[in-house]
Amino acid sequence: MNTIEHGPQDQTVDEFKQELRRTIDHYIDHLVVRADVASTLDAQTVAGRMIASVPLQLHPFDEAAGPFYDSAGLEKWFDISRQAIDKRVRAGKLIAAQLDGGRRVYPAWQFTPEAQVHPALLPTWRILRAHGDPWTAILWLTTPNPTLDGDSAADWLTAGRDPKPVEAAARADSARWAA
Repeated sequence: MNTIEHGPQDQTVDEFKQELRRTIDHYIDHLVVRADVASTLDAQTVAGRMIASVPLQLHPFDEAAGPFYDSAGLEKWFDISRQAIDKRVRAGKLIAAQLDGGRRVYPAWQFTPEAQVHPALLPTWRILRAHGDPWTAILWLTTPNPTLDGDSAADWLTAGRDPKPVEAAARADSARWAA
């Protein structure tokens, strides 16, 4: 599966694993689980879902608009079928684009810590997709925009800022793409 976040550029694999262990141990030490819930959980399944979000390789577009998840990673992380993922994509409820070989990738920046698509992104995604292909829309969302104080639309929206200027800019650009 592919990535959720880029770490330091000079970080070694061993350094990453050590930091991951420290961080997970911290979260486990502060985890509060009721006994009735704990008795229903399987530690291997939970650990497998956690590890599904660890980057194994980078997609070619990671630097410009990523990082990205792949379908197999989302299936495991969300514990849903590929058909359920496809249904969300078709319904405009999941941001996705296809690579040259036909494989879909999903920008990691669209997901909240609760593994939900950030709801503020979807109206702008739909505006952009009306006249733009998925890659154009993804690049538009991740490119710094002077209208948004130099932030990207994705950063602006996921920070909880007013969506109106983003949607207005998206409508204007989408209209230009349609012309």
